[in-house]
Amino acid sequence: MQMRIGWTLASAAGTVVQDSASFTPYELTRFDPEAEGFGTLDVDLTPKTEVAEAAGPISAEEGRRVYERFGCIACHARDEGAVSKLGPNFRGLYGGSRTFQEGLIRVTADDAYIRESILEPTAKVVTGFGRTGMGMPSFAGVLTEQQIESVILYIKSLK
Repeated sequence: MQMRIGWTLASAAGTVVQDSASFTPYELTRFDPEAEGFGTLDVDLTPKTEVAEAAGPISAEEGRRVYERFGCIACHARDEGAVSKLGPNFRGLYGGSRTFQEGLIRVTADDAYIRESILEPTAKVVTGFGRTGMGMPSFAGVLTEQQIESVILYIKSLK
C-alpha cells in the first residue's frame, strides 16, 4: 500500500546526503522499459534477507525520525493549527477524545489507541477521515516494537 524510495548521493567533494520519500501509488500505468529507451529489465522479487535498518534507542527523537522517514509526515501534521487533509493532526492528539465515523464510539487517545491505529488503521477511523480508497496502510511488520514505542513517545511530546 505504500512505496518508499531511498537514496544516497555523494558529491565530488565526498559529502554524503541520504534520505527517503514515502508515498501511496493509487494507480500505476503499464511500464514498458524497452519502449522508454531502457534495455530488458530483470526484476528480482525474492524476499530480502538483509537485516532491517537498526532503530535508534526508544525516544521521542527516534519517533520523530520514524515519523519523517516512514511517511507519516505526508498525512499527519504536527504543527499547531495545521490542517491535516488525510489524517488527524498529531499535535494535541495524545490524551484527547476521539470520535469515530459512526459517532457511536468515543475513546481517549492513549498508548493502546495509537498502537492499534499504527497496526490496524481501519479498526477505528476518526470522523472526517474515512475517504474511500485513501486509507492509512498498516505498519504491522514494517515498524519494530521499539519504533512504535518511539512514535508513541513522539506523539505524546506534541502537546
